[in-house]
Amino acid sequence: VSSFGCGLVHQADSASHFSRQIMRLFYDPDTRRRMGLNGKYLVRSKMDWRLIGRDLNVQFNCANLT
Repeated sequence: VSSFGCGLVHQADSASHFSRQIMRLFYDPDTRRRMGLNGKYLVRSKMDWRLIGRDLNVQFNCANLT
């Protein structure tokens, strides 16, 4: 999430930090828009089933060679 800029990280044990992050998104439409576009890019470039299948196929073929 952080490395692609498509989400905010919060302290797991802090409800107040979580709520501050939510309010940050609520009041900042530019950040929401940017994070949405970044998330869309992430999904299309890294999480596409065709790409995942291709990569798995390469790994399986390499494993069969050893």
